Amino acid sequence: MPKLKILGLKEERVIKDKVSNNKRIYFIKKTDVLAQQNTSQVIKIFANPNNYSLEDILKLEKKELKGVSDKLKDKLAKLVKQKYEKIKKQKEKEFVEKLKKKFNIDKKEKSN
Repeated sequence: MPKLKILGLKEERVIKDKVSNNKRIYFIKKTDVLAQQNTSQVIKIFANPNNYSLEDILKLEKKELKGVSDKLKDKLAKLVKQKYEKIKKQKEKEFVEKLKKKFNIDKKEKSN
């Protein structure tokens, strides 16, 4: 097969085979490897969201999301929001527990 140059998406080129002088048409599809890698990384996050902290996801930069579909980006934004809300609730709970401890408030005691 003759050497082919990447021409872009859905482009075709007639190339003459030097051995038999037959013309052949080769369909060449340019693949964005970076977009595939970025998409794979985002899919990995969705497969195991508990393995990734909010900070890990927020560290993703624009270049690391290049080529990722808008649908996946929206889903990633929702995951960030969920993780943020979970952390917020946990911190609120910890804060209430500190206040209860500080002021000696016990759940079993009833106020008059």
